[in-house]
Amino acid sequence: MGTADIQINGLDDIKTSRIRRSILRMIIPIILEGVLQMLASFISMAMTGKLDATSIAGLGLSVRITQIIWAFFKGIAMGATIFIAQAYGANDRKKLRGITIQTLISSIIIVIGIQQILFWFAPKIVTLIFSAEGALLDTTVTHLRAVSFGLPFLVIMLVAAGIMQATGDALTPLIVAVVMNVVNVIFSYLFIFGGLGINGMGVKGAAIGLAISQLVSAILYLYIFFRKKGLIGKVNKSHFKLDMNQIKQIYKVSLPSSMEAVFLQIAVIIVTNVVLGYGENHLAAYQLAVQAEGMFFTPAMGFGVAATAFIGQSLGSKNIKLAKAYMKEICIETLLVTSIAVIALVFFPNVLMGLLTDKVELIEIGVIYLIVTGLIQIPQNIGTVIVGAIRGAGYSKAPMIISAIGIWGVRVLGAVVIGSVLKLDIIWIWIAIDIDLLVRLIISYVMYKKKNIYENAIIL
Repeated sequence: MGTADIQINGLDDIKTSRIRRSILRMIIPIILEGVLQMLASFISMAMTGKLDATSIAGLGLSVRITQIIWAFFKGIAMGATIFIAQAYGANDRKKLRGITIQTLISSIIIVIGIQQILFWFAPKIVTLIFSAEGALLDTTVTHLRAVSFGLPFLVIMLVAAGIMQATGDALTPLIVAVVMNVVNVIFSYLFIFGGLGINGMGVKGAAIGLAISQLVSAILYLYIFFRKKGLIGKVNKSHFKLDMNQIKQIYKVSLPSSMEAVFLQIAVIIVTNVVLGYGENHLAAYQLAVQAEGMFFTPAMGFGVAATAFIGQSLGSKNIKLAKAYMKEICIETLLVTSIAVIALVFFPNVLMGLLTDKVELIEIGVIYLIVTGLIQIPQNIGTVIVGAIRGAGYSKAPMIISAIGIWGVRVLGAVVIGSVLKLDIIWIWIAIDIDLLVRLIISYVMYKKKNIYENAIIL
């Protein structure tokens, strides 16, 4: 039951229980999908971990590059969800179908161009970003070229999943993710190590396995969209016509979200390089601790998506009371879930780090990070919800501005000054990250109140 269902029933007295059920129907699949992705990541790491050090390092560098591309199109999908949520809430099926088609077509055209650039200029790109050479350069280029063929399918998956979540359907993306990850694990194993008549290809095999799983995922989404009763319906010539006016509208809203995601990935690379200056143990501990923290951040991201979808739907249907009711309930549920995260991170960090490594020196470093980051979980997650609500109301540039001030003005600048200039203890970098999240919460709340998003929503 989504916002549209509540609206159709004409309820003046909005029942909290019905709103809660709508939120949980979206949040639970998103959380399960996040857990599934994390489990699949663990399995993939275990498989690639059996390769030589150069292969592992090369794969890591390749992933850093593709993550930037992933972030760009994740942002495009995020921007499209604002249109979709509002159109769905207004029950405007024609607009919903048009936005879906134009976002898919334009994204595919752009990513094909990016894929060609990656394939033909991979050596120059890798050298420019990481200054890799020799065997490491060759391995990174091999993986990057192979994985580039899956990028068009990845984009279809990202856009389709975002669109479905914007309509309140998080179950379908979960099912597709299950299929994708099972296929990825099976084919990655076969192509990495060999079997069933297939010769093992090492790091190249990992890329091929991933590309195949992305292809399967894209096929499933296209079938879901273009089936008789699908979101788009049966295929016809009109589906392949570019509507430049509509595309301009989509990207005017989507590009700020896209740039926000890309800049975040670049910031991650910069902070990671600063942490590396403290030594490989600190970097390894940081990466493991971030992974442990990620287990608790997935629900927060889900609540942020829910805020964008349900508030966008409510304001699209011009039901301000319903939008406020959703926001209140999402914040309450976020606080409840986040409280569990705070307890786990602050009081049981040794247990969490122990699940990821048995090296005492890494556990000791990672524990400090988890405690410091645990203290900021509530501001971080409430800030994520507020930003999601601002997006749902049609304000796409505000989240980018908030992110730029916090991430670049506090986190990156702070990390560089602390680690590279002042040479302070690494705990001060963790504190700078906390300050970034607190600053973003304050700015988000001020914008949320100042713009009065419910009365001044931008209906796209």
